[in-house]
Amino acid sequence: MLSGARISPSGWRYILTDRNVIRALEEAANQGLDVRVMLEPHPFGGGPSPSKTMDELAAAGIKTRPTDPSFSLTHEKGMIIDGTIAYIMTANFSRSALGGSSGSSGYSNREYGVIDTNPRDVQAVSAIFTADWNRTTAQFNDPDLVVSPVNSRNDFDTLINSAHSTLLIEAEEMNDSDIEQALVNAAQRGVHVEVILPAAQGSSGDSNRAGIAPIKQGSRSAACRMSCRSERIPSKNMTSCNLKNTTGSMEGRPLPA
Repeated sequence: MLSGARISPSGWRYILTDRNVIRALEEAANQGLDVRVMLEPHPFGGGPSPSKTMDELAAAGIKTRPTDPSFSLTHEKGMIIDGTIAYIMTANFSRSALGGSSGSSGYSNREYGVIDTNPRDVQAVSAIFTADWNRTTAQFNDPDLVVSPVNSRNDFDTLINSAHSTLLIEAEEMNDSDIEQALVNAAQRGVHVEVILPAAQGSSGDSNRAGIAPIKQGSRSAACRMSCRSERIPSKNMTSCNLKNTTGSMEGRPLPA
């Protein structure tokens, strides 16, 4: 991705810890490219210090900023290359997301990414990045992008309500009463609904339990499978926090034409 850049790679990150990616960003800056990186300063669950990562990148000539504090979290993981390619991803730039092991856990995440060269989409993603960088309100007009907190709840409701036969969902979290009720409604009108969520790990409990319960109770047709303990499935979370105006995140092209 980065090795092919000619002008300017820019991007948001929720977590950036992978040494290979950090080296690639530094090499791009050394080649004279305009590299800009925004990092979430307080990622949920902690981990390596984002401020130290930004200091390291800045020392290599990379422009860095914390993500827009207007959002309590910026969950978006995206990158724009030369103003012509947008990467819209569930993956952090971490070893567990990109491959290999993470410490002693050995996790290898399930991740998805969209490589988008549609000029309207790239322009919209660039506009959102620039607005977040400058701490202004993003101005864009692109019905193919689902962006929190702009339109994600309405678009996910529309997508769920448009299902006729099957509805398959993978998510890291499910705890939003409106989304859960929409899934129940879909199952009750004859749609085959399957939801895959991570299994609870350790003694910290299962944060998805409250979200799963109403789906199971609402209809026997709504099947919920828990993922293997060796796999995690990050995505735009189906939670009130992720869909309302407390989190900035983005997905590409989930709606039918």
